[in-house]
Amino acid sequence: MKKSLTGQSSKLDNTEYKIVKTKGRNMKRVVFEVTLPFAIKKKAEYWITSCPPLDLFAQGKNETEAKKNLETTVRLFLTSCFESGVLDSVLKSCGFTVERNIRQAKQDKTASITVPLYLLSPSRCFAECRA
Repeated sequence: MKKSLTGQSSKLDNTEYKIVKTKGRNMKRVVFEVTLPFAIKKKAEYWITSCPPLDLFAQGKNETEAKKNLETTVRLFLTSCFESGVLDSVLKSCGFTVERNIRQAKQDKTASITVPLYLLSPSRCFAECRA
């Protein structure tokens, strides 16, 4: 288990939660991962990537750079939406809905990117369950 900035960390359900001190408060870092389809093609001297569900684009000098730039673009977009309090309405306007009856994740052969979204939560939210 890795140590965080304050030297403390914990693990729950195979996800590591690191304690971070910010503005004098202990916060725990939580990571949400979003997996989205993407497309890539070469145009002139650049590679262009797109994430159709969010209508986002990026470019790079090679495929790896273009994909990395798209991951950064998606992360910044989602972070900005979350911080502005509009993430739910933006996702709904892009056509997203909640799939409620998932029995088993199906293997999708569509090219996809997985983008981590790092959030901080007050440490008190991680108190042990007292039920």
